[in-house]
Formats: sequence, structure tokens, C-alpha cells
Amino acid sequence: MLKFKKIKGNLIHSTAIINWNELIIGKGNIIGPYVVIGNKAQWKNKKNSGKIKIGNKNIFNEYVNIHLPTTLKRLTFIGNNNYIMNSSTIDHDCYLDNNIVLSSNVILGGNVHVMKYANLGMKTIV
Repeated sequence: MLKFKKIKGNLIHSTAIINWNELIIGKGNIIGPYVVIGNKAQWKNKKNSGKIKIGNKNIFNEYVNIHLPTTLKRLTFIGNNNYIMNSSTIDHDCYLDNNIVLSSNVILGGNVHVMKYANLGMKTIV
């Protein structure tokens, strides 16, 4: 059925695409099918610069996208114990605190700060 590998203390689905050179990641994360972490920032006139930092015990369901930061902040950050549902996008320079739920198809445009315990409903666009 679902084929996960244990990599750096995390469960990573075999179809996930991860730019390991630009990622700092904790332990206990689950990265589901077809998740993309570390693709270029979707900002035409800004260069990618910096890293994506993901804490511990986050769940990323299928088709989640997390983009590299730009020179704006040089960090796309996801804290601990977050639950990111399918087809959600976390664009460049976003900052997610701890214990957040992003429901299906949430889109966070660049440079969004989501505070702890936030729960964003389906198809929310920020």
C-alpha cells in the first residue's frame, strides 16, 4: 500500500520530492505521497535565498507544497505538531508556529505568519 522510508528520524513516502540541501528538519515528521519540499519560490523577481526549517512531529498529507524562501526573510519555517492536510501550499518566507491545522487546499501566499493553535478551514487563501 503506502511505501514510507525512515529518513533522518522521519517517515517519508517514496513519491515525496525533497530538496535535502535546503532543508533543516527535526524528527517524527510524516511526509506523505507527492509532497514537494524545497521547490523555487513563486515570486518572479526575487531570488531564492535561505533554508526551509521544519520542527518535530508534523504531518504533511498528499500533494502539499512548501517553497524555498527569498532574500526577504531567508527562512520558510514550520514549527512543531502541525497538521497540514492535502493539497495545501506554504509559499516563500512563511512562518508557522506550533499546533496549527491547515485543512485541505489551504494556500498561504508568501510572507504569511500563522500563529500557534490556528485552524484554517478548507480552501482558505491568505
